[in-house]
Amino acid sequence: TNYLVAFVDRRSGNPDIWTIPAGGGSPTQITTHGAIDYFPSWSPDGTTIAFTSDRSGNYDIWTVPAGGGTPIQITADPAFDYCPSWSPDGTMIVFDSDRSGNWDIWTIPAGGGACTQITTDPAKDYCPSWSPDGTTIAFDSYRSGNYDIWCIKPEHTSIAPASLGEVKAMFR
Repeated sequence: TNYLVAFVDRRSGNPDIWTIPAGGGSPTQITTHGAIDYFPSWSPDGTTIAFTSDRSGNYDIWTVPAGGGTPIQITADPAFDYCPSWSPDGTMIVFDSDRSGNWDIWTIPAGGGACTQITTDPAKDYCPSWSPDGTTIAFDSYRSGNYDIWCIKPEHTSIAPASLGEVKAMFR
């Protein structure tokens, strides 16, 4: 299998999304806009890359075909939307945003639509990631006075600091 790694590089003069074969080879430029594009995240089926870009005038979530093409804007809010991560079934994207006046975790359907706020703590919540089975979202938070990993159910029914076992299971 020819696995690809998505990454951000400035070789075009500004941060763009690129891919390169995991085993080495020549990189391929995926985005080619004068904007800042970063935080690439692969869709579970490997056909699409979600990313953050300021090409709309502020930082929003966008998607682009993995081989390159026309990006599609997924979020459109005056706030900053960062760090997209796909749900394992590819139907949702989780991201962090300050659209509530605080950095919290949000979800949106992968094709766009209404956003749902997942966290509401006054602490800053960042960089969410779905568990492989889709039942939990892990994220970084300062709610304990330190940056720690926390876990929440996507339907926001329970939240707790992540145990070492949970972290190992999520990132195996």
